[in-house]
This record gives sequence, C-alpha cells and structure tokens, in this order.
Amino acid sequence: MIKVMLIDDEVLVRVGLKSLINWDEYGYQIIAEASNGKEGLKLIKEKQPEIVIVDIKMPIKDGITLIKEVKDLNLNTEFIVLSSFDDFELVKKAMKLGAVDYLLKLELEEKELVNALNSAVEKAKENKSDLESNKKNKSKLEEVKKKTLHKILAGIISDQNQIKKLFENLKINLKEEKILCLTIKIKDKDVLKKFSQGDINLYEDSIINIVEEIVGDFYNSTVFMNNWGEIVVFLNLENDLETEKEKISRLNLRLHKMIKNYFSLSVTTAASSLKNNYLQLSEAFVECSECLNYSFRCVEGNAIYYQNLPQKTNLQTSEYIKNFVIEFDESLEYREIEKAVMLLKKIIAKIKQNYLSRNNAFNLYFKIAASLEKNLEQEIIGQFFESNNLYQNIDSITNNRDLISWLQILTENLKQYIDKKKDNHLILKAKKYLKHNFNQEISLEHTAKEINVSSGYLSHLFKEKSGISFTEYLNQLRISEAKKLLRNKGLKIYQIADQTGYNNPYYFSRVFKKVTGISPTEYRKSK
Repeated sequence: MIKVMLIDDEVLVRVGLKSLINWDEYGYQIIAEASNGKEGLKLIKEKQPEIVIVDIKMPIKDGITLIKEVKDLNLNTEFIVLSSFDDFELVKKAMKLGAVDYLLKLELEEKELVNALNSAVEKAKENKSDLESNKKNKSKLEEVKKKTLHKILAGIISDQNQIKKLFENLKINLKEEKILCLTIKIKDKDVLKKFSQGDINLYEDSIINIVEEIVGDFYNSTVFMNNWGEIVVFLNLENDLETEKEKISRLNLRLHKMIKNYFSLSVTTAASSLKNNYLQLSEAFVECSECLNYSFRCVEGNAIYYQNLPQKTNLQTSEYIKNFVIEFDESLEYREIEKAVMLLKKIIAKIKQNYLSRNNAFNLYFKIAASLEKNLEQEIIGQFFESNNLYQNIDSITNNRDLISWLQILTENLKQYIDKKKDNHLILKAKKYLKHNFNQEISLEHTAKEINVSSGYLSHLFKEKSGISFTEYLNQLRISEAKKLLRNKGLKIYQIADQTGYNNPYYFSRVFKKVTGISPTEYRKSK
C-alpha cells in the first residue's frame, strides 16, 4: 500500500477526498490527516508518506511553505496541491517547487484524483531511483571527506601538500587564510534515542544539509558531522574576527532557529581563534572543544569564542599528556607493547590524582585512538573496540571515570595481545639477531641465550611458527646473502663462505647446493 496524507484546514474537503474513491482498491492508504502546515510537517517527518495532498491556502503554515520545507529535508515525498479558481499564481509556485499535479476543490472527480495519484507514484519511483543513486555517490564522498578530515584533525595526515591535494580531490574549497572553526553541539541528543538508526541517519543528513545551505549564504565553507554527533564547520572569514563577529552572530542565530524549528533540537556553538593554514585545523577544532566546557555561559544565538575563555591553568597536565602521547606512539610503532602498557598504567594513575578538563580528556582519547589506528593492524583494533571505528567510543565518555574505565580495558586488551603475540615476538627477536650476526659462528644455544629462552623452546618455536628448523632458517639466510656476493666476480668462493658464516668452504658448497640445487660456481656462471 502506498501511504497518502491529507492536509487541509476544511474538514469537509478531507471527508470528500476520503469518500471520493475506494483507496484500498487502487493500492493507496490514508495514514494521517492535518488541518494546517505546521501540524502537517510534524506528521510528515513522523509518518513519512509517499504522497501528500495539500491545500495551498491554510492558516498557521500554508501549502507553499510546507512543500519548500519538506523539499529542503530531502524527503522522498510527492505533493498534489488543492486549489481554488483564483489560486493560479500559487499553483505555479507549487509546481516550480516540484508538486506533481493540482486539483480544483470544486471539480474533484474520481478519474482526476486517480490520475494525479498515479502520476505522483511514477514521479516518486523516478525520484527514488535518482535519489538513491545520487545519495549513494554523495554518501561515499561524504564518508571519504569525513574520514579525511578526522585524520587531519588527529594529526595522521600532516603534510601540507597532501592536504591540499586531498581537498582538491574532495572538492573542499577552503582557502588557507582567515580560517574559523565552528563546532555545533546538540544539547538534547537524548531526543534522538527514541528513533531507529535509519531515522537518526536521516536526521543527521538533513541537519548537515540545512547547515551547509545556511553557512553557504554567509561564507565559503566545508561542513561535516563527526562521530560523536557534533557538526564541524570550517569557514573563511573576509575580515578579522572582531569585524566579523556581528555577521557570525546573525549566522549563528539563524542556525539555532532553523534547527529548533525543523528538528526541535537546541544547540550550542563554539568558535575558535583564526588560523591561516591547514595544519592548524586540528588546533582550531581542539579550541572549540575547550569552549564547549563553558557552554552554560552561552546566550541564545551567541557563539562561545575561544579568545573569551578564562585563563587556562591546566598547562602542566597538557604537557604531561603531550609527552605521554609521544612515548605511547613510539612504543606502538616499535612494537614495545610492554612499554605501552606501563605508560597506560602511569596515565591512569595521573588521571586519578588530577581531574582532566574535557579538552585534555578529549585530546588524550583522540591521540591514543589515532596512534592505535596508525600502528596496529585492523584485526587487532577490532579486539579493542566494538567496531573498527576508533572514534565512536568517545560518545560514551562523559567524565573522568569513563575515561579511566576505557583506558583500563585498553590496558587489559594490550596485555592479552602481548600474551598472544609473545611467541611471534620471540621469533622476530631471534630472526633479527640472526640477520645481524649470520656471518659469525652462531648456534641454536647461543641464539636462545641472547633472547632469554631455552634452546629446546626456541627450536620448537621455529618449527611451529616458521615451518622450518632453526638450522634450515639460518642456512637459507646465509645462502641468500651468498647469492648476492657471488655476483662480485672478484671474491673467491672461500672468501664468500667466510663472509656468510661458514669457516669450511667445502661445507659451504654442500649447503649451497642443498638449498639452491646447484653449486656456487654454477650459480655464478648463470649470472
């Protein structure tokens, strides 16, 4: 059944429409009625009908305004307008806005109504196909844009030229001058919890569309929603910040009103200081995050400016976190996981002793997540988080206790990772030792002693993890180097044997032939 909604301030007109045809017989179902555009908009968002039959002239909110607002929401809804004889100019406006057809109230007939409904269905199918295709392409582009901006904000992408190239490819027209970051935080997100994930995604897409449209009327900009539901806007001012504040205030007031009117949501806006290159985007975003600590000071329509915040006193903690992040990142990069665990234990103790501001907590989480993403494989990351999206979890961290809990879970997971990967780590350590010492007199016992395990355990590990014995691996390593040296015609066979750890050239030749199938002399001739 195709869902239809009737909106008209005259009860008799609605009754007449309902009784004009057998709706079920034609495959239609009237799911809701409204007596004005305001009530109608609320029901359209809630019920999402495919077709709306609406009167052009109504109190509170007329049909023209309603059609425009629904089209702005990108809902796949088709409109048939009801009019009187003297409403022709309004009908033309409705048709320009995308209405499928119009019906004269005083000449309503079954055939005309059915034809109009069928036309609406056909147009809905066409629009749905086009919409899905466009939505799919736009969604992919937006996802790439979102991930790219996240990586820039996290410092994963930090090359100026690379950022410029990415912005060109993603059609982000942000200039490197007078850059301002606005972060718009939804105050009453709990309102969205009653909706399905699909409806929430629709809400978010619609909010982004409205913000893009409004900000675009004022400034050159790019807009995206981060993974914890904040709308992030980067825009280019035309003058210095003080000169532009009145204009920013007008923009912000309009954003607040539109989001309130369309979605019944209240928001808070934070504004950074001005930046002049792409590498400062992360700094601008962090400034907005710090502003949101002071959201209770925000007056309706006013942004909280970073430059107006009280003097910051948490510099020692900020410096400690900065040093922690550097050490933690290096420990993961060089697979010193035990050191990473030790650092996590230290930072947990530090947080227990010193309250972290929202800004520092956010920075700590964000930098740890970025370091994990940069240095660990995706399957390992999947063990730490419910999803591979490292940034989603921050939405559940609302205080220091939550952050400590998350860090403790991360610590335990890294410990498990150490236990699981310990054997592989020992093999890598042994192979590293062999790589640097294969030209010396070397044995299983000597190598085992170097990495603090028994020779029997190391022998077992090589068989289990590498599929070959310790001696076979060492011989393969030495012969691989010998092949390179054999290309140098000036070196004698006995010299090559000596340089690859064999003090007996005859034994070297025997091992070489066993590994390669030919003698060292034959190999040299073939090259």
